[in-house]
Amino acid sequence: MAELPDPIAEGDLERNPFAQVLAHVAVRRITGSIVLWPAEGEPRAGQDRIRVENGLITAGRLIERPPVLDRGLLPLFGRTAGPYALYETIDLVGEGGLTQRVDPLALMATALRSVSRDDAVERTLASLAERQLRLRGGPELERFGFIPKEQRFIDVLRGGPGTPAELVRACELGEELGKRLVYMLVLTKMLEPYDAPARTSLVGSAAPRPAPSEPRVSQLPVPPDPTPSPSKASVGGRAPLARTKDLPPTPPDPPPSGLSPDQLAFWKEVVERSRAFDTQTYFDMLGVPRDVGPDAVRKEYFALAKRWHPDRVVGTLAPLRPYLRTVQDGGGTPEADRKLGAIVAAAMEHQKAEVLIKRRDFAGARSVLAGAIDLNPDEADAHASLAWVLYNLPSEKTSAMLEHADRALAIAPKHDRAHYARAMILRRMGDEDGAIAAFRAAADANPKNLDAVREVRLADMRAGHSPAKTSTVKSAASAAGEGGFLSKLFQSPKKK
Repeated sequence: MAELPDPIAEGDLERNPFAQVLAHVAVRRITGSIVLWPAEGEPRAGQDRIRVENGLITAGRLIERPPVLDRGLLPLFGRTAGPYALYETIDLVGEGGLTQRVDPLALMATALRSVSRDDAVERTLASLAERQLRLRGGPELERFGFIPKEQRFIDVLRGGPGTPAELVRACELGEELGKRLVYMLVLTKMLEPYDAPARTSLVGSAAPRPAPSEPRVSQLPVPPDPTPSPSKASVGGRAPLARTKDLPPTPPDPPPSGLSPDQLAFWKEVVERSRAFDTQTYFDMLGVPRDVGPDAVRKEYFALAKRWHPDRVVGTLAPLRPYLRTVQDGGGTPEADRKLGAIVAAAMEHQKAEVLIKRRDFAGARSVLAGAIDLNPDEADAHASLAWVLYNLPSEKTSAMLEHADRALAIAPKHDRAHYARAMILRRMGDEDGAIAAFRAAADANPKNLDAVREVRLADMRAGHSPAKTSTVKSAASAAGEGGFLSKLFQSPKKK
């Protein structure tokens, strides 16, 4: 027998579960063989061998011979340990194995409904906890063979990026299956960081390894945290406005006969919303206040996207389907669509600016924030961030700094970051009394803003106030923990 080539990757299923190995094969469209050995101490002998061609499973020779190949592969997704190796080009199944053409993506979707390494799911999602993920989409998604409820979740994901926790909360199948779906989409590169410049391999290449007859376990790294180093071009680019679309179909009115009370209420809600969309802002459409944070906006969007999904409209409600599909795609009327596009684009620009602020690239952040404000002049967060950015650019005029801080407060009077930025600007101008008043307003608006709370406490101490009079801000500081909220967000230098 000819000598076997070295495996292109190997490891142990404890660190790299079978789902990750299979996803790597599918994404890289590998041709060759996957070999898996029982874990140390197991009574079983032999090897499970799987042949793959261009990323698709074509045959297998399994220790426990099943009636059909795809069913026999499902238990492999639950294995918690055991060596594996991946050989390129060579066929290690040979004649006599089970032959069946199996799409790894469809197999993964089937397995995750019943068999899953939830420890690996939690570990992978935890590594991405702070990342914003977006759906790549495309015809590849059809290969999973999603059931209707899963497909509704996929359609919700099209609404925009979100953290893993936010995406999971949007899944009507429950937290457990929601996590598994997000995990599967991450493994197969269908969900990716929205600012990722390149895709990374899930299973690293290995140095020369032993043949299947002499397995040796090596420690391959766990799936890498796909944290990109965003270039200025990728961070500072302008997001395009949404394309204006034709008017959506007008919901029929009056409703057909035979509707239940719940169906009639839903029909009336659709009609009423359709009449109001043309003059509503995006905040009005979602039913949230203008000064609400992006997390609350995203949460409400996901909730409404599930409720208004066209697949939920059946039977006598079917005439509403064309309208709901148009609304779900991002608008409702040309005017509403333009507003939606501008607000979403501005929000994306603001997120890019936050990345630059954390990198202390204040000049780049200023340019991006200016574009965000052009798109949506009534965004308090953008004005507050721009005031802080200008404060960190010594060549800028204090009048411009105050202008944006005041604009943010005119939109959202209790915006603590705007109050804090205004306080720092006033202090630079020599107006210490005004600065303390602004610090106090920031602390009142958000007791967890420890930078503002600290300034208030120091001012009270300098004024000779008793500890009893400053107990509120001290309690707030203790409750919020160590480290200033604004220092972490804006990366301001530590006070000496």
